[in-house]
Amino acid sequence: MATAAAPRPQNSTARSRAEEQKALRDASLCATCIQARDCVYAANTDRPVLCCELFDDASQRTARARAAAPESGPARRVNWARGLCADCAAAAGCVLAASEGGVWWCEEYE
Repeated sequence: MATAAAPRPQNSTARSRAEEQKALRDASLCATCIQARDCVYAANTDRPVLCCELFDDASQRTARARAAAPESGPARRVNWARGLCADCAAAAGCVLAASEGGVWWCEEYE
């Protein structure tokens, strides 16, 4: 009878450890990571994982794809331009208006 009672504490310990791991996983990045099942870090942590180099939620990164590509031509470029060129009267014929980062100081600004 004494040998039959010994596995119960081990099973309950293993069960509580599994419950702890699930609670940690649910409170961390691992809850949405597709790598969590095979991850060594998730299995060996005693704290929620808040930052992980291997994190992958498998969502498609389409934010840039959704943005409409700017049309060519000076009229469209004025509307798309950043900085002072966005509302400059002289932007239609200006070569600086095509600057990707925008123009933030210009002697020709009108």
